[in-house]
Amino acid sequence: MLKKALIIAALLTIGATGLMAQTNWAGAFDGDKAGTWQGSLTPYQDPCFLGTWEEYAPFDPPPHGFIRGETIELIKNFYYVTGYILDDKNNVIGKWEGKFPAFDDALASGTWCLESGESGKWTGWSI
Repeated sequence: MLKKALIIAALLTIGATGLMAQTNWAGAFDGDKAGTWQGSLTPYQDPCFLGTWEEYAPFDPPPHGFIRGETIELIKNFYYVTGYILDDKNNVIGKWEGKFPAFDDALASGTWCLESGESGKWTGWSI
C-alpha cells in the first residue's frame, strides 16, 4: 500500500512540475507600432511573464523595453495573462493581455495598448 502511495505521489509531482515549467516564447506585434518580442512564461511565479520588446524603427538603437505579466489564470487549455509594457528605463508605458496555450504547441495571441493611445495586436509561438 505504501509503495502504491509513493508511486502516485511521484506521478502527481511529475505532472505538477510540467504545469509549472517555464516556456519560452517569441513573436511580433503590429498595429500603430510594429516590432518583435520574446520572453518566458512561468505560471505560478511572480511575475508570471518576463520578456523584452523591440520596435521596428529607423533609430539606432530602436525603441525597446520590457514586458511583465502580472496576472495569470488557467481556463481550459489556455493561460490568460495580463501585464504591463515598460520602456528601457522600467517606466510603465502601457498594458497588454493575451492567451498562451497551456498544453498544445499552438499560437499565442493578444492585444496591447500604450498610454499614448496607440494600440495593436500581437502573436507568438513557443521556441
